[in-house]
Amino acid sequence: MPSIFISYRISDSADITGRIYERLAGHFGQETLFRDVQSILLGIDFQDYINSTLQDCQVMVAVVGSQWLTAVDADGDRRLDRPDAWVRLEIATALNRDIPVIPLLVGNAWLPKAEDPPDGAKHRYRDRHLRPHLPEPDPTR
Repeated sequence: MPSIFISYRISDSADITGRIYERLAGHFGQETLFRDVQSILLGIDFQDYINSTLQDCQVMVAVVGSQWLTAVDADGDRRLDRPDAWVRLEIATALNRDIPVIPLLVGNAWLPKAEDPPDGAKHRYRDRHLRPHLPEPDPTR
């Protein structure tokens, strides 16, 4: 089972999360990583697989883009406030299982204030976070 779980909001940071996945895979090996689109085969129950993977992982990398906190659904409600929001569920599960959560801020993102995330997904990491230093994409590749 993967030991590094990558959590991200597709609408906010899917592209850079793919690059982060590639860099981590090059360093730690692809078999040690979980990212939904790379790890879950068609026909597999999404929620069960995520829960199982979170049970066995050793660390979560939470990719936080500029709209991670403010993204809204079709009704204009903040997605992170929805009890069924994947990002919220993933982080809450990791925190409840005492899995370290490392926020990785991308683009113009800022670390959410302690009161910003809803209950269950409140971060315990205070001001501890990382920013990736990735080379620009090579258009010839």
